[in-house]
Amino acid sequence: MLRLHKENVNEMEIDGYEYNYSAIKELRVTKGRKVFVTMIRELECIYLIIKKCYKLKVANLKIDTITHYDNKSDSKNDIFSQKTYYLFPNNENKKYLFLAYEIFFHGLDRFEDSYYDNRYHNYNNSFLLELINELHKCRKSHSLGGKKIDNYLSVKGSCFIDKEVFKENLDKKYPSLKMYFNYKPFSGHQRRLGHYYRHLISSTGFVVKNSILTYEQKREYLKLLRGQLSNHEIVLLYYNFLSGYGSKWENEKNSFLINYRMLHNIQRELVLPEFNQVDKLLSIKNNFIYKGDDSKNDHLFELYGSESTLSVEDNCKFKNNEQTNTYR
Repeated sequence: MLRLHKENVNEMEIDGYEYNYSAIKELRVTKGRKVFVTMIRELECIYLIIKKCYKLKVANLKIDTITHYDNKSDSKNDIFSQKTYYLFPNNENKKYLFLAYEIFFHGLDRFEDSYYDNRYHNYNNSFLLELINELHKCRKSHSLGGKKIDNYLSVKGSCFIDKEVFKENLDKKYPSLKMYFNYKPFSGHQRRLGHYYRHLISSTGFVVKNSILTYEQKREYLKLLRGQLSNHEIVLLYYNFLSGYGSKWENEKNSFLINYRMLHNIQRELVLPEFNQVDKLLSIKNNFIYKGDDSKNDHLFELYGSESTLSVEDNCKFKNNEQTNTYR
């Protein structure tokens, strides 16, 4: 199981290009674990492009300041800085993350075909057209060597931007679009990730449904599997779940992310600010299963706490039920 996962990662590669100092286009190949680093960059670029098009065609974004803290102490952690972020109003961040993941997974060409097939009824039509055009522009810019666009969300003059709000935030640095990957943007990763996630969730389910193993033994086996995942693989797994594409990881029948801690080592500094409250976005009610008889020794996340409130008696009962659990 571990060998197959390692082979799946090592076999991943993306053919691409890069411009040298003489502005000559050269072939480049991204391989192995580096693929996941570039995939996350690309997904987050798409999400930022969606924000700009939303801001232009639908409504202004919500300006917010998010300060990250280390939950093990009350002091600020240097890794988590205080910055201004631009969020979708009405708690619609996940709705637009789904759209970003859809483009990231299937690619711009298929997304454009789906638009003309009228598949996206829940989104503003002028916004979708703007998005398609902007993605093509960014792809063209990347092909000519333009990987960074400074102050990307600065769209002064838009009729949707309140003048006072803009004036108040004029001196604040808008996020830049950083397309730091050496391949044609928005070409899709279904061929790579489809097989990868099928194997990963099948391996997890194989352990979970084993009726011979105790809950603690299953956790130990899955710890070995999780140990094969890089930090960026874990973050992409989290995005895969949040987008709805990976709904089988955590639903009414399976609890691979919570009860079996498949996100235990997630690094929140690698996650977009609006999604880094992982416990809240997983809809955790703190009644998850834990190893042994002391919940204080088995937090949900390695670095961020989240302790179970289950009594010892209830925990034993749920663990016994898990021993006969069937993965679906």
